[in-house]
Amino acid sequence: MTSVPVGVAAAPVGEATSACVFSALGTAAASSGSTLTMTLVAAPAAAPAMKRCSKRKGSWQCANRFPADDPCKTCSHHRKKSNDFAKSSKGKVINKRSKSKHKKEIAKSDAKYKSKNKKQIAESAAEYRTKNKKQLAESGAEYRTAHKKQIAKSKAEYWTTPAGRASQKKDSARLISLLSKSMRKMVRDTPNAGATPLSRGLFVSDADAQTHFRSTFAPWMTMKNRGAHRRGAPYKTKWQLGHLLPKAIFDPSLIADVDHCFSRRNLIAQDARENQEQRDSLALSDAQLLALQPLWPAAAGGELGALKALFARVAKARAEAAEDEEDEEEEDEEASSDGEDEDEDEEDEDEEDEDEEDEDESSDDDEM
Repeated sequence: MTSVPVGVAAAPVGEATSACVFSALGTAAASSGSTLTMTLVAAPAAAPAMKRCSKRKGSWQCANRFPADDPCKTCSHHRKKSNDFAKSSKGKVINKRSKSKHKKEIAKSDAKYKSKNKKQIAESAAEYRTKNKKQLAESGAEYRTAHKKQIAKSKAEYWTTPAGRASQKKDSARLISLLSKSMRKMVRDTPNAGATPLSRGLFVSDADAQTHFRSTFAPWMTMKNRGAHRRGAPYKTKWQLGHLLPKAIFDPSLIADVDHCFSRRNLIAQDARENQEQRDSLALSDAQLLALQPLWPAAAGGELGALKALFARVAKARAEAAEDEEDEEEEDEEASSDGEDEDEDEEDEDEEDEDEEDEDESSDDDEM
């Protein structure tokens, strides 16, 4: 048996040429009395375009080559070397000094990149968080446990700054927020202090508050199935403290608005999923709104149209906030030093590269 390797022609071969080739091979095999077996050998694939590593020192340049479609400028060897140096104590000092020196340029470059690639950054960040949800939760928990004292210290320092004090004052002044927390404690029958519906005279006792909510129960509700809605949970699973007129349309700086918001007439036990879906939207009919007129916010001025305008204003603000949050969403990861900034501290890094020529990283309940 004769085995003849036949290569695949680089260019098309005409029928006449092919016939001649196979005829000649067949004649040769017949004359020798052997069986002709042809093995088709595929032509080697074209080599991918390559580019040379941009790492230089004087007249020397790294000879390593890598695929031209790689967005990096340096080879994997020098990228690793650069990253290792950046993680060293000396590299950290240099990096910190460089960032301080070029703060404005870096900020300008970052802003330009983020503005140009806003959509890709958001998509990449969302994909990363989805793909690594469990690992991120675990690493976050580990970090908070390992750095508990540092986190507490950092928070304490922040609260002493002008911004921290302003934020704390704003939060503390929000009586509506304090009453929301207090109301939940009353329903749980847990210790309560500070500004409470009791201190406001809205309920006479925890038992009074619990009795009120029981009076608004649907048949499936009990005091044991109160709680937050979990994503994917069906209706009629958990109930929350609901507001017929949502908290968002009331002015937290007006005591009368706060008292109206937490009036027992405005509070109900509401399906947790339904509560989350409705949020601050207008879910009541005109007749139902008019029945609650004594509790309307001061901004409504007793006018039904003005009351509905408050709902519309809240819906618009929420939509804008959601859009801003989506635009700003991005992963907090440091780019590796192989891109445009890699040559910034080249002279300092070259101290680590002297012999290179020779070598060639819920709230409890969201109740409305």
